[in-house]
Amino acid sequence: MEEKKKYNKTSIYMGVDSFFSLAILIISLSMTRQTFASNHAVGLMAVLMFVIGVENVIRGLITRGKSKLSEYRFYCHAVLYVLLGGIVIITSGSLTAMRVFVAALYLIFASNRVVSVILNHRIYNIIFQVLFMGVLVYALYMAFGISGELGGAIIEAFIFIPISVWAIFHILAISFYRIQVDTLLKIVKRTYALQVLFGLLMIIVTFSFVFQMFEPAMSKYSDALWYCFALVTTIGFGDIVAITPVGRVMSVFLGIYGILVVAMITSVVVNFYNEVRNESDDSR
Repeated sequence: MEEKKKYNKTSIYMGVDSFFSLAILIISLSMTRQTFASNHAVGLMAVLMFVIGVENVIRGLITRGKSKLSEYRFYCHAVLYVLLGGIVIITSGSLTAMRVFVAALYLIFASNRVVSVILNHRIYNIIFQVLFMGVLVYALYMAFGISGELGGAIIEAFIFIPISVWAIFHILAISFYRIQVDTLLKIVKRTYALQVLFGLLMIIVTFSFVFQMFEPAMSKYSDALWYCFALVTTIGFGDIVAITPVGRVMSVFLGIYGILVVAMITSVVVNFYNEVRNESDDSR
């Protein structure tokens, strides 16, 4: 009962976290349209820092009981983000202050990478974090090495674009949090779903060449590839259509094949997913 209550509370926190992550994404994207150091931009930047601070508090609540290091890291970062928001308001977004702002922001990013290595010693994670740190160092060099209006644009790019990208991936991570990757890998091995998908991919690539030869509206291979993707997935945007007899016959065949393959893979994956999860629970 206690575990179920904890699970429900975590789910609520993650829902709130996704809401704040979406707000962070919207504000970051809107900041790219603002004039650097304008009053409106400064206000939005301060709001962005406050929202990120609240989001870090929520992430700290999510990790409570799992890792003290992660929990306190998020709380400390929340305080730092709020302080950065205050600095933005006090300095009115001057270029020198923004450089200090970028340095402090990237210091927070770097501390996240260090904690990630401490919690996960796997070699691929260490390599990724080292590469990420290299990108941070280069970004700081660019932000501090260029002056004037261009320097302001560089700093804006190194603030809002990384935050926007992070928000997108964080929302995706929350969405896929409950999906067990190891379970999906077992399903792929058992059902040969990878071979089926690879065969579908080869048919799409092959048919795209044929469509490019026969269809006037698909003179570019990219257009033919886009048409085949829309057809196989039954999306059917309608921006490109087949008008020749050969193209229409191939479209019918590819459409039926896509429906059968997608329906088969979906049903098989759902059935085996439940089966593999039950096996995992029994082994525990």
